[in-house]
Amino acid sequence: MYNSQFSNLQEALQVQETKHRELTDLKEAFDGLTVETESSMNKLIGFEQALQSMTDEARKFEELSESMDHLLHLLLLTFLLLQLK
Repeated sequence: MYNSQFSNLQEALQVQETKHRELTDLKEAFDGLTVETESSMNKLIGFEQALQSMTDEARKFEELSESMDHLLHLLLLTFLLLQLK
């Protein structure tokens, strides 16, 4: 009778230990995913910042290009007016 109870307790203990190991493995996997997710989020933030910087630079370049176009038109008009004199 005691042997039977002891065996049952041993089996129950093994089941609990197996479940505990599985939960520990699952927690470790989840922790690893959390770290990877945080790393990916940080990279994404960096990419967003770089994209915003490039967008700002492109906007400045476009404005400068437009200013240069206006200046070239003025220079061309001035040149033509001087040719007419």
